[in-house]
Amino acid sequence: MSLLPDALKSLPQITSESICETFPNLQSALNEAKKQDTIVILPGQHLLQHLGLISTGGAIIGVGEGVEVYGRCGMGDVMLDITDTFTIHNITLIPTQTQVAILHHQGKLSLSNVIIKDGSGGVIGLGNTESNIQGVNIECCKGIGLDWREGANAIINNTTIRQCHVGMKIEHGAKVCVVGCNIERNNKYGLFVLLGAEGTTTDLTKFNDIPKHSLMEW
Repeated sequence: MSLLPDALKSLPQITSESICETFPNLQSALNEAKKQDTIVILPGQHLLQHLGLISTGGAIIGVGEGVEVYGRCGMGDVMLDITDTFTIHNITLIPTQTQVAILHHQGKLSLSNVIIKDGSGGVIGLGNTESNIQGVNIECCKGIGLDWREGANAIINNTTIRQCHVGMKIEHGAKVCVVGCNIERNNKYGLFVLLGAEGTTTDLTKFNDIPKHSLMEW
């Protein structure tokens, strides 16, 4: 708790007019949170059942080192089901083996200094979403580390995806910019590109520097 006062001052989401409350655990805070609230988590292991009202907009910020958030068995196949603009910073997310860590339906998603371990998938961005992924590590997902569906927009910087079944999948119609990233040691494909139907065009010219065996066209 001694970290909290200085940490709050450093967060742009917290102003001098913000009202702050403390809770005994993460889920209690989420149960009371309203849309656009910011949840600040101290180091330790925290259990998450659902986001509550901030699933429609808000932020979860970790303070210090070793902030780990675990999914709970029996709470569905998505750990963080987000339907609007959301920020996650300085947190390790550990979904259950049957959960996708993050499913983003609409709005803007910002992930920075985030680790995603295990689970059935990392991040799924659906159509009409915008994602800014900075300094994220995704590892040991049984499915796809980053999954961009048709209509999704994503900028990915300084991110590592390793030891997943598929590192990253990009559907036809998704717009993805990847800079300074490592996609390595994934079980089936590092990068899986789904082409459009016959008669449509997909621009793969920007993948010219990637070895051909790293691309799967379907």
